[in-house]
Amino acid sequence: MSVIESQTEFAVNGRRLSYKFQRLREELRNAIVGGELRGRLPGERDLGRRFGANPKTINKALTDLAAEGLVTRQIGRGTFVIGSGEEKNAVAARRQFAVLSNASDPESPGARLSAAVIALLERQGHTCPGVPFASTTPQNGGSPADLFRQVSLPDAILCVPPRPLSRPAAGRPGEDLLQEILRRQINIVFAGDDCRTLRRNAVMPDYAEGGFQAAEFLARLGCRALLVLCASDPGPAVDAVVAGARTSATRRGLWWGKDHLGPTGSIEGSVRSPDRAATGCIAVGGMAVEALESMARGASSNQPCIGCAAVLEPGDACAEQLGLTAVEFDVDRLASWAARLTVETRFSQPASRVLIPGTLHIRNGLCAPPRSALAVAPTAAEAVF
Repeated sequence: MSVIESQTEFAVNGRRLSYKFQRLREELRNAIVGGELRGRLPGERDLGRRFGANPKTINKALTDLAAEGLVTRQIGRGTFVIGSGEEKNAVAARRQFAVLSNASDPESPGARLSAAVIALLERQGHTCPGVPFASTTPQNGGSPADLFRQVSLPDAILCVPPRPLSRPAAGRPGEDLLQEILRRQINIVFAGDDCRTLRRNAVMPDYAEGGFQAAEFLARLGCRALLVLCASDPGPAVDAVVAGARTSATRRGLWWGKDHLGPTGSIEGSVRSPDRAATGCIAVGGMAVEALESMARGASSNQPCIGCAAVLEPGDACAEQLGLTAVEFDVDRLASWAARLTVETRFSQPASRVLIPGTLHIRNGLCAPPRSALAVAPTAAEAVF
């Protein structure tokens, strides 16, 4: 099963219908607090007829109320008001979810997303002990079985790689750990990234659409060539951004190329555009943005303009701080879906993949046309192109 939140749906539910949705949610909340709704709630269709809304909107409102701790939702049992007599069995069914984390990178975008998901799960009464990735890897003296010595048979495992665009390999469970999890028939949910080798539950930004949006922005600026600057060991997230940018370039008949960051974050500069005077650069992840900023510091004023944009992990604010145009993703929205899949899906069910659309924020700071520090850097232009 695949779920895709489209840009159109987001615009309708987010902007045009925000007031209507908020009013519905308040009506449900007042009915619950006032005792009009108690115990086990009616089904979403019945509630929809009662409150004049479609079941999908009711579902979203109940998800928000569950995140607030007002109701609890159980697969196959229904939705219960917290504190009601019928909720006792639901309370007993509250579970333990292990969260695989990278303790060495607590300030990463993945750490922010992980904290948001854990907060939502804990509001529902679940426990979410963290397990460092390092403790499950042989190179650090651990083994996959060590995960289950730290957390005995969790109901599900939440995996949130810290920097899926900048350091795809960091914090990603190895094949041996994944096989150990599957052998024990435990559900695993990836948040912010996906898994190449397994068809498991995943909630991730629509990175392909993000790469496409960034490329379209640069094409509209007049760029006739595109260069994608990304990590040297790409994972599924990086591959998706590259695929989206390539689709835009192909449709418009533009030259495109891909260059990589070295181990220290420096730009390798092995790819050269045939038309440097009209080349746009797409920085994939925070490390690529940092490389662009570093290049900008040696600027002069005799080089052609180069338009730039970035695609970032949820929670990374580096583009906003530098004034760089970027496609960015909402952490809370990703966290809401990740918490929902963690609670509501089971190992025996078909895997779900949810794609969350991003927003292109156009800014006039670093790397902004028509002239910027990066655009006029002589050594930077030679290094990249």
